[in-house]
Amino acid sequence: GVYNAFILGSADYAAMDDVTGKPGYEHMQHNGVRAFMCVPVTNAGLFWGTLMVDECRGPRKWNSSEIHLLQLIASVLSGAITRGATEDALVRMSSLVEYAPQYIAYNNEEGNFEYVNPGLSQMTGFTYEELMEGGMRLLFNEDTYKLIVNKYIPLVQERGSGQFELPYMTK
Repeated sequence: GVYNAFILGSADYAAMDDVTGKPGYEHMQHNGVRAFMCVPVTNAGLFWGTLMVDECRGPRKWNSSEIHLLQLIASVLSGAITRGATEDALVRMSSLVEYAPQYIAYNNEEGNFEYVNPGLSQMTGFTYEELMEGGMRLLFNEDTYKLIVNKYIPLVQERGSGQFELPYMTK
């Protein structure tokens, strides 16, 4: 049926010019529907549901402009659904980072912090303001700082992320 075509990904839309007497469409006929057109709605690329329009006055031949318009509306709807789900996930992840007792930070190539979570203040005794102003130089001796800037930051840039343990100074 219609849903299987969308779930399997083989159909961009489904339309029927006249459902009268067609097996499997009795529920539509019972509600006065004579013709319909529907398109898939997705969430992050996965089938989420359908967007459907119907005609109750009589049979109808759907033209390509109508099909494209419904597909466009479904695309906007899909984007909004995906964006909402992504925003919800980001809020959850942000709270995990914010309340983590570990040191989680984002810094630029010069070793200045762009973001630090409260866990770093708790670990080191430095205030948020001191950390933002002093950067990584505040936390590491000169040799460790050079190792970070010359080895670890380029490694993180190459890989996209990184995790390592280093001795740090406290207040």
